[in-house]
Amino acid sequence: MTVVARDGSPLTDDAGAPLSARATLESLFVPPAGRIEVLVRPPAAGHQAYLVTHAVDTGCAGDRVPERRLALIEASAPVAAPTAPVPAAALLSRASPYNGLLARRTDRSRVIAFAEYPRPGQDDQTDFYIVERKPGAVLKPYHMGTAPAITVQADTTEEWTIENWTNELHAFHIHQVHFRVLEIDGRRLKDPPLLDVVSVPYATATGYHSREGPVRPGRVRIKLSFPATLAGDIPFHCHLADHEDNGMMAVLRVLPAQPPQPPQR
Repeated sequence: MTVVARDGSPLTDDAGAPLSARATLESLFVPPAGRIEVLVRPPAAGHQAYLVTHAVDTGCAGDRVPERRLALIEASAPVAAPTAPVPAAALLSRASPYNGLLARRTDRSRVIAFAEYPRPGQDDQTDFYIVERKPGAVLKPYHMGTAPAITVQADTTEEWTIENWTNELHAFHIHQVHFRVLEIDGRRLKDPPLLDVVSVPYATATGYHSREGPVRPGRVRIKLSFPATLAGDIPFHCHLADHEDNGMMAVLRVLPAQPPQPPQR
């Protein structure tokens, strides 16, 4: 199997230069709403192969995701040998507002937290939350029309640490914007991918004598910027539908770029 793209975006380095497709026999983890394109060598004529999704550990509070077969692949006639992937040097660089993102100065850092609690009352319901951790922050499920939770200036760059304080896997997704994933649970990625959705590991118990406290949240650190062409309101949320529908959503407002100021006289 040869991986050629993730999340709908060609594999590129930070400068926008395409990376060569790579062959792998490893399983590939794709979060909800994630996209991946692969070239697969089919089985010989008369033989069968299956596309399989492996079981996913979603945490003790997560939905059960068992291993299962998704598709049966058969070749009814001899298959020509696959052509070699096009080397990256033969491809043109892709223009993108996110080229050079890793090299940009970080204007601000934020911590965004996922949380969930049983809803008060007799019904067996759970409310889900996404909130920026800062003084005075209040956990409230999102409702349509709620004011933007975060406001940023166009053409600025930020680093967000997404914390998952729950006992189940969540998937952070932001509309329109792409980001580079820098770290997952403290492990820095050698080649930070450019994505728009990433799974955030669930929290783990550490014991009351731990320096971090009894619970360590799962953490993903990302770097993102906000092009002036995206001025307006942009949702971000967990991409598990029942989580976002029950409150795990917020809105980011990108303010228009400031016009250049005339020189002082």
